[in-house]
Amino acid sequence: MQAVIMAGGKGTRLAALTKDEIPKPMVEVAGKPLLLWQVERLKDHGITDILMVIGHLGEKIQEYFGDGERFGVRIRYFVEETPLGTAGSFYYLKDMVEETFFMMSGDLFFDIDFGRMLAFHEKKKAAATLFVHPNGHPYDSDLLVLDEDDRVRKFDSKHNTRDYWYENCVNAGIFVFNRKICDRVPEPVKRNLENDVIQGMIQGRINKEMKEICLLDQVYVKAEDGKQSVSQYVAEVAKANGAKIAVKKFVRFETGEGMEKKNEDFAAEVAKQMGQ
Repeated sequence: MQAVIMAGGKGTRLAALTKDEIPKPMVEVAGKPLLLWQVERLKDHGITDILMVIGHLGEKIQEYFGDGERFGVRIRYFVEETPLGTAGSFYYLKDMVEETFFMMSGDLFFDIDFGRMLAFHEKKKAAATLFVHPNGHPYDSDLLVLDEDDRVRKFDSKHNTRDYWYENCVNAGIFVFNRKICDRVPEPVKRNLENDVIQGMIQGRINKEMKEICLLDQVYVKAEDGKQSVSQYVAEVAKANGAKIAVKKFVRFETGEGMEKKNEDFAAEVAKQMGQ
């Protein structure tokens, strides 16, 4: 199994510790570099093929880790000559990563069950899986909004005025990705992983759902067979069009309002709108 560690940050907020002499991931924690803690945790879980994306003072990382042999792992490097953000390097990584790979920020201290996370990713047949957690300051954090199937519906920016109930669900900076995610960065320019890549994936899925739902509704309003029950008709149309919509719980397209979850019977709602 393979892991990509994004270790190219300058670490401006840790300047008092780095003194611009070492990159942020090389700051010592309990007597050894934070990045070494990550490598050791990955190795403990059988992840021994590691690709480090480095930039500012990246030579310090290369000098310390080398090819990884003395740490019992294999380490390769991709050097960003100019900063590419948290996702711009995907353009280059597509020819360097496996079909499925872990990715994490190089400034994290973690001890998680990577096997369990990978099993979740495979069970959900996901293109991207995010490790999330509650934190101690959700009020000034970007939050994730999930649906009942653990899919990310949207990001709730910390800059929003939250005069509504929200769940304390924060992205931890650890991911499982399918290699095809790299295709979302078609040119070598600076890109943000959450805003440019993951948000695009979310919007693409919602657009597909909206198209399917609109098709379902359009077909239904043309129906004139009064002998068939509403629920039977809706189920048949959904099946015929390959629409992923349950009859008893549904997501409905609201013009100008995007997607809105309704906890009511689909057939009854359609019948109500049709005056039946």
